[in-house]
Amino acid sequence: MRPKNYTEDITRLINNSTQQITYSPTQEEDIEYLDEYDEFISELLTEFRNDRVYVIDSPVVRIPHPEGLEPHLDPNIRTIGLLVDKKVISVGSQMMYSFERLKLDIIQELELNREVFIYSIAPSTSILVPTGERQHRPYIRWSKIPLEIWYNTPPPIKTKLEIPKTILKHKL
Repeated sequence: MRPKNYTEDITRLINNSTQQITYSPTQEEDIEYLDEYDEFISELLTEFRNDRVYVIDSPVVRIPHPEGLEPHLDPNIRTIGLLVDKKVISVGSQMMYSFERLKLDIIQELELNREVFIYSIAPSTSILVPTGERQHRPYIRWSKIPLEIWYNTPPPIKTKLEIPKTILKHKL
C-alpha cells in the first residue's frame, strides 16, 4: 500500500471539494451543505484509512508504482524500469444518489482489486424536471486503477516497424 498522511488527506479533500463549489452555478445553495460534506469526508477517509483509497492534488496526476522501481529493474540494465514506473490518470466525474451509495461503490472497486484515487466530493444541486424540486446529491471526481496494471509484465516492444503491403489488382 502507498504511504498516507491521514490529516493531510482530509484537509486536501475538503479544500478540493470547496474549490469545486466555488465555480458552481449553484454555489450559494451548495455552500449550505459544506458542513455535512466535511463530516462525511472525515468519516469516509477514517473508514478506508487502511485500504487502497487515496486523495490526489490534481484532476490529472502521475501515479508512481506502489513498490517503486525495484520490481521492474533488470540488474544489468537499469533503465528498463523507467518505462513502467508511473501511470498518468485523469479523474472522471460521477453523480451519486447518496453517501451510502458512494461508500458501496468504493467498497466494490476495492473488491475488484483496484486502487481508488479521489480528487473531490462536493454537493451538486439539480432540479427534478417533473416536480421542480431541488435535489442535493454528492458529486465525486475520482479514478480507479486495477492493480493488474502494476504487476503484469508489459508486452514486448517491437523494434522492427511492420507496414502491411497492400496492392490492388485490377482486371484489364
